[in-house]
Amino acid sequence: MINVSDVNAIVNVLAEVKTPASAKKNFLATANEVTTNDKMYCSNITVAPGETATLPVNLENSGKYCSFQFDILLPKGITVDSTVNQNGKVRYSASLVTSRCVDHSLTSNLIRGNRYRVIVFSLSNTDVEGVNGPVVNIKLKAEEDAAEGDYTLKMERVVLATADEKEYYPADSESTVTVSANTGVNSISIDPSSVKVYDLQGRKVNKPTQGVYIVNGKKVVIK
Repeated sequence: MINVSDVNAIVNVLAEVKTPASAKKNFLATANEVTTNDKMYCSNITVAPGETATLPVNLENSGKYCSFQFDILLPKGITVDSTVNQNGKVRYSASLVTSRCVDHSLTSNLIRGNRYRVIVFSLSNTDVEGVNGPVVNIKLKAEEDAAEGDYTLKMERVVLATADEKEYYPADSESTVTVSANTGVNSISIDPSSVKVYDLQGRKVNKPTQGVYIVNGKKVVIK
């Protein structure tokens, strides 16, 4: 199965980036595998039965990466929102945070039942901008008959890839999707020095004014 380093290798060959002859002979070979303390994880969110909510996927990185991929194991009752085009092709609702992924493409698919895979790559080998905050937003949906309560999302098989085809493997992580009928936007005051605040486009906000923001993974309104 092709992963992000395979994509990087193809890009480098097409762009005639200098690589060893052995690599050119087998540019789909597995790249160097290195563990890392950099983190990729999902925020905790709340969604009502039968409704959708945005799941931010965050990257905290000290290294430079141009591509990445991850799998999310969806619990029973939680799905990725999708549409079907006129040709019958399913399109899952996932989008890039363009303030960080400035020249990237995203592809995703549901594989083996509840395993949802996302691959993000750059044909120009452009590195992801910044060192923290969301890089991808996924629209999750709670089924109509989903029981209220907490559901565990598992993120695994995370791969961060560099332009020179090295792979780094962050630790697996878990987050919580709370299914609740009480998901109204909260009217609260916050201290941006103690929490991470982002606007609806995924851009970090240091001095939020009136409006709607994502605070610790939840949508709030500041009056």
